Amino acid sequence: MKKLILGILAISIISCQKESSVIIPTSQNVNISGSVFKGTFLRGSSLTFFELDNSLSQTGKTFNTSIDDDYGNFSVNARITSGSYVKVVGNGYYWNEVTNENTISTLSLNSICKADSSINVNVLTHLETPRVQYLYTNGLSFDSAKSQAIKELLQVFGYSNTGIKRAEKVSVTGNVDGSKILLAISTLIQGFRTESEVTQLLNDIANDIKNDGILSDVRLGNDLANHLFYIDTTSVLNNFKNKYVNLYGEVSNVNMQYIKQFINSTSYKKDKDLIEYPATGNKHLFPNLLNATISKLSNNDRGMRSYTFVAIIKKGMKLRVELTDSNGNSIPDSFIAPSGSILFNCYNDAVGWTINKTNQGIGNKPVATANALYNECFNRFIGFNLPDSVKTTPINTYKIKFYENGTTTPTNIKTITIE
Repeated sequence: MKKLILGILAISIISCQKESSVIIPTSQNVNISGSVFKGTFLRGSSLTFFELDNSLSQTGKTFNTSIDDDYGNFSVNARITSGSYVKVVGNGYYWNEVTNENTISTLSLNSICKADSSINVNVLTHLETPRVQYLYTNGLSFDSAKSQAIKELLQVFGYSNTGIKRAEKVSVTGNVDGSKILLAISTLIQGFRTESEVTQLLNDIANDIKNDGILSDVRLGNDLANHLFYIDTTSVLNNFKNKYVNLYGEVSNVNMQYIKQFINSTSYKKDKDLIEYPATGNKHLFPNLLNATISKLSNNDRGMRSYTFVAIIKKGMKLRVELTDSNGNSIPDSFIAPSGSILFNCYNDAVGWTINKTNQGIGNKPVATANALYNECFNRFIGFNLPDSVKTTPINTYKIKFYENGTTTPTNIKTITIE
C-alpha cells in the first residue's frame, strides 16, 4: 500500500509539472511589425498591445508603440509570450481615401489575435472582434473562431472563397485579393461619413453580427448603399495610387473590382438622399427650386417671381445642376431679363455655387457647381404677361438636371412648369 501511494504521488507530481509547463510558458522577445489602416493611420498615432489569458481577459501586461510614418506602419520589440493572445488598439488621425485628406478627429481600431511577428489592424479586424470573442467563449478553439468569424464577415459584404484566413494578416498593399477587399470595405465604411459616424457604423455592424455572423439590420446595409451611390470610385482609386506610389512605386495592380462585386451582388438599396435640398434658403427666404416639392410656378402677376437654388452636401461630395428647356437644350439668348422669360440672377449673389459664365456673365445653359458644404443662389422667373415691347415667346417648361456624384449623365431630372 505504501508503494502504491508513493507511485500515485509521483504520477501526480509529473502531471502537475507537465500542466504547469503548458499554462505558464516562458516569455521571450517578439519582434512585431505591421500597419494600421482605415485609410492609413498617420505618423504618431498610438498603438497599445494588451496581453490576454486563455479566457481572453487582460493579464495586466501591456506595451506601447506608435506609427512610424504616414502609411500606418509600425515595428516594435516586446517581451511577451510568443503565441499568446493579444488585443491591439490603434488610435489616431488617418488619411481619408474618399476625400484625399487627413481627418480632423481620431479613430480607434482594434484587433484580437495571437502574438506573432506580423499583425495588422484594420476594419476587418475591428469588425470581427466581437464575433471572435463570442465564438471562442462558446466553445470553439481560437483558431476556429478566427477562421469562422472572418469568413462570415466577408459574406456580409458578398465575398466568398477569398483565401483570407486571418484578418490581421491582410494589409492594403500587396498583389493579393485581400488587399483589394480591404480597400473596398474601407471605402464602403468611410463613404462621406465623419470620424464619429465611421466609429458608430463600425461598432453597429460588429455588434449586429456578434451572435450569429449575419447582418440583420437592413438599415446598416442600406446605409452602405446610400453612400456608395455618391462615391466616385475612380477618384478613390486614383487617390490611393497617388498616396502609395511614393512609398511602394508601381501600384497598378490595385483596383476596385470588389466594390463592383458588392454593387452587383448586394440586396441593400439606396433609401435616403445624402444631399439635402431644403424648402427655402437661409440668405433669401424664397422657395428652393431644387426641392422635390416645387414643380410648378405661377405667372399670374406682372412682377418677378423670386426663387433660390439651395443644396447642402457632405464633405467630399460633388454636385452640379444645369437649367435647360423642356428638351434638354440651351435656353435662347433672349431669356436674359428683362426681354426674356427667365432671369438666372445668381452670378453676383451666390454662396458656395460656382456659376458657369458666358455671354455677358450668364450662359444659355446655366450651370451651378457646388464648391462648399452649403450652397445658395438667388434667381427670378418673370411672368409671361409682360408688355409686348419686352415679351418673347415663353418657355412653359424647364428642366433642372442634377449631377450628384460626378457622373457625366444626370442622376435626376426635375421638370418645372410655368402656369
